[in-house]
Amino acid sequence: MTDDRPAWARRIAAERGARDWSQRDAVRALRVHAPTELPAEESMIRQWKRWESGQMPNDFYQPIIAALFGTVTHALFPAPARRDGDREILAASGMETLEIVSRLNRSDVDNSTLDALRITADRLSSEYIRSCRVSSS
Repeated sequence: MTDDRPAWARRIAAERGARDWSQRDAVRALRVHAPTELPAEESMIRQWKRWESGQMPNDFYQPIIAALFGTVTHALFPAPARRDGDREILAASGMETLEIVSRLNRSDVDNSTLDALRITADRLSSEYIRSCRVSSS
């Protein structure tokens, strides 16, 4: 059986479970981190269930949920990527990542494979640096 929920939804369920909290307990703890009064408890429990099933919390709730679990917003709810790295690699090199890797296994690597590898390395390092900046905010 596969869990099709987004990673953040599985994580908030796991974080809650690791603390041995019911959903009601999580909502009560969430109130402590909220900058304003939250809706009624039963309404918040229904909302919590929607979050754990994969409905993305809005911008108001994301930092509150992150604070509840002792992390920052973008570590729990990553910002959507602005770049499509696979498409960039294909456009620049004419090869997909799998083809690049399979070509690297050959004893003679041509210039197009090396160019594709450079593009891939550049993309990965750029995304890594960006993710570090986002997760530290």
